Amino acid sequence: MFGQTLAYVALVARDPVVPAALLERQLGLARVDRDDGHGGKVATFTAGETVIALFPVGHPFVGVDAPPGVHHIAFGAADLNKGIALVRDAGIAAAAHPKPGLGGRKRIAIEPTSLCGIRTWLTEPLDASAGRSSAVERIDHIGVASGDNQAAVAVWSQQLGCVVESQQTDMEMMIPVESFTSD
Repeated sequence: MFGQTLAYVALVARDPVVPAALLERQLGLARVDRDDGHGGKVATFTAGETVIALFPVGHPFVGVDAPPGVHHIAFGAADLNKGIALVRDAGIAAAAHPKPGLGGRKRIAIEPTSLCGIRTWLTEPLDASAGRSSAVERIDHIGVASGDNQAAVAVWSQQLGCVVESQQTDMEMMIPVESFTSD
């Protein structure tokens, strides 16, 4: 895998105060304001080893035209150059130069068209111990919706080494079915 951990998930909100309050009050996560790489601070919340970062619409970190929702994910790599080399060795395009990232870390964009449209960055690891709470153990999984599931599985699983936990089809979404699985 090109990154060792899911370092953070970047969320864009029209009013970040609302999801911040939900994460603090309902989920018991502690807020930590981190350097946003653009001279300001952004609210973050730690869930296990992963940080959830909340950006307002129009924030330069995510771009002025970013709509509300999940904007991008970032994988942590202890050595950013080695991580990018692994990405490129897998046949995936990445930016040539790092940009400022969360908490003063450097980050490098991976070309979304190489990843079935998923905006992804490789970043130097964040300090996930800041604000860690016992209320939420971890982010269990990230679901990727794709117009071409075979291409998404080929890129994310076969080329980059991510584990495919399950797949869902449009038919499963149309038929109400109760399903139970166990590890």
